[in-house]
Amino acid sequence: MAGNSTATDLVRVLAAALLAVLLCRTQPLYAAGLRSGRTEVEAVRQARPYTGRRRSASDRRRRRPPAADNGTILDAAAERLETLSSLYDSLGLRASTAAMRKAIIMDKAAKTAAAAYFGTPVKPGDGPANYRDLLVSSLRGVRMLKTLKDRVAPAAAEPALSAVRDFTAEIDAEIAGRKLTASPPSAGKEDQSAGKPASLPRGGEDLENQSETLVSIAEVTFALSSFRKETGRFPEKLSDLVPKYIPAIPTIAIAGHTGTNGVTDIDSADYDADVSKALKDSGAWIYFSNKRSSHYGKVLVDCTHKNAQGTEFYRIGSAGQ
Repeated sequence: MAGNSTATDLVRVLAAALLAVLLCRTQPLYAAGLRSGRTEVEAVRQARPYTGRRRSASDRRRRRPPAADNGTILDAAAERLETLSSLYDSLGLRASTAAMRKAIIMDKAAKTAAAAYFGTPVKPGDGPANYRDLLVSSLRGVRMLKTLKDRVAPAAAEPALSAVRDFTAEIDAEIAGRKLTASPPSAGKEDQSAGKPASLPRGGEDLENQSETLVSIAEVTFALSSFRKETGRFPEKLSDLVPKYIPAIPTIAIAGHTGTNGVTDIDSADYDADVSKALKDSGAWIYFSNKRSSHYGKVLVDCTHKNAQGTEFYRIGSAGQ
C-alpha cells in the first residue's frame, strides 16, 4: 500500500511540474492578448501552444487554388497561336476546320469588343484571307483584348473571353490527340518562275481557297448566332441579316465556280434525311429557314467539290453549326 501511495504522489508531482511549465509558456501570451483588447477566448486561442496538427482533408479542399484570371487565359491563347504558327511554318501542320472556325469567331469577337469600347464599327470585310493570316489576325486580337480587358464593359468582353476559352480548349485537345494535319506541299504556294499559283493538289481545292471560304462561312454563322441571341429565332431569309448583323452576304468563289453571294433559302424539312439532295452545285449559299427542320438555322455552300483534305465543301459549311 505504501508503494502505491508513493507512486501516486510521484505522478501528482510530475503533473504539477508539467502544468507549471505550460503556465509559464502561455501566461505571457495570454496576458498580452488581453492587453491588446482581445476577448478572453481569443487570448486563450492565441496562447495555446502549437500542437503540430496537420490540416485535414476538408481544410485542404477549402483552400483550392484560385481559377485562372482573364490575363492568364489570354496569355495561354496567344501561346497556342504562336505554337500553331511555328508548327505550320516548320512542319506544314495545321489545325482542324473546327479549330479554324473557333479562331475566326474569337478574332471577330475580339474586334467587336474593341469596337464597342472605342465606339466605332468593325471595318466591313476586315477579315483574314487564309490560314496564315487567320493565325496572325487572331494573335493580334488576343493581344488587343488583353490590353482592353479591364476597360471594356463586361457585357462586351465576356463573349470574346468565352470564344478565347473555347479556342484554347479546342487547340489543347487537338495537340494532345495529335490531330493536326499536314498541308499539301503545293497548297497556298506560288510558282516563282511564272508568278502564278501552283497547280492544285490532286483531289481538292488549295488551302488559300478553302480558308477564304471558311472565313465567309464563319462570318455568316456568327451573324446568325447574333440574330438568334437578340430575337430568340433565326431569320426567315439569310438577307435579313443585312446590314445590322453583317454588312453584306459574302461573295464566295470556290472550285472553279463564278464568285457569287446568291442565296437559296429552303423553307422545308424535306432534306432532313439527306442534305445532299438539296444541292445543285451552284457554288452559292444554301440557308435552311424551316423551324421544323433538323437543319434549322444552318448555312452551307452549295458545292460538291472536295477540298485538299478530300472533304466536300458543303460538309465543311454544315459541320459544327
